[in-house]
Amino acid sequence: MNFLRQYKKYGSIPSSHDFIKFFALIIMIIDHIGHYFFPEQLAWRAVGRIGFPVWFFLSGYAKKSDEFPKELFIFAVLLVLVDLLFKFPLLSVNALFTIIFCRYFVHSIVKERTSDKSLLIWVVMLIIYYYPSALLFEYGSLALLFALWGYIYRNNPKSRQSLVMGITSCVLFIATQFIEYSFSWYENLIMISGTIFVIVLLQNFKTSFYEKLEGNFFAKIGMFFGRNTLYMYFIHICLFVVLSYFMYIEKHQEFSWF
Repeated sequence: MNFLRQYKKYGSIPSSHDFIKFFALIIMIIDHIGHYFFPEQLAWRAVGRIGFPVWFFLSGYAKKSDEFPKELFIFAVLLVLVDLLFKFPLLSVNALFTIIFCRYFVHSIVKERTSDKSLLIWVVMLIIYYYPSALLFEYGSLALLFALWGYIYRNNPKSRQSLVMGITSCVLFIATQFIEYSFSWYENLIMISGTIFVIVLLQNFKTSFYEKLEGNFFAKIGMFFGRNTLYMYFIHICLFVVLSYFMYIEKHQEFSWF
């Protein structure tokens, strides 16, 4: 089974990658519960915003050899078909396409062109195109900004560029959430403090292995889910779409683009 193969692929020792992806997966599921089932209760979405930077930072941080796992594209297309079948808006397309764009962006377009001047140009362009791009794919060019930060961090983690990109990405992300969501003061507090915590965590991220946790039951749970996040994303989105469709069937009578 793919679940077990993916679990065994990276060995029996848990790593920092396993745990940070497991953390982001939990936050993402909380976010999607709010999106699909409790759209009026924004506290779910406030918590869910916290996990956003992790996925796209890691998509830029990833090695080029991992650029396009075949399942990534297959699941991205299947989720579009699921949206069409159950008459959910087609645009913006799901975040798996966004991750594909991120990996192509940093490995095929940016490459080594990360001087201070070129970096400034990239940041300005990504900011300008945020709203039109967000109509086409989830999180738009803001996701590309985090991927660019991840790419720079991987190549030079202690550089001034990496620090500046982390701060810039954090500020812009928080600003967009103020615009897009009418959070209460405590929801804003959750979103802002949580986002800053994650940004600091990512700015100090490194691949670490925890031999002392080998065989630990709870570590195994984190490893299993952390190493199968792609499958977990696909499965829970399909499940949530179907459940939401039958719970709110009156909202899904006709196809719409947005």
